[in-house]
Amino acid sequence: VVVGQVTPPMAIALIIASKIAQVDQIRVLRANTPFFLGIIVFLLIAIAIPELATWLPALMRG
Repeated sequence: VVVGQVTPPMAIALIIASKIAQVDQIRVLRANTPFFLGIIVFLLIAIAIPELATWLPALMRG
């Protein structure tokens, strides 16, 4: 969900942030690129090692 809010074509969070800051959308996108790349890396790790994403729910179930 977060990735879809900060990347085109929808990018509603990107559009809102650029309107509030009164700057170009490209400038906001460039400023958020490190965070976006971090999200992508985390998603790839979670896909490669699913136990990292499922250990807490498994722990709570007992």
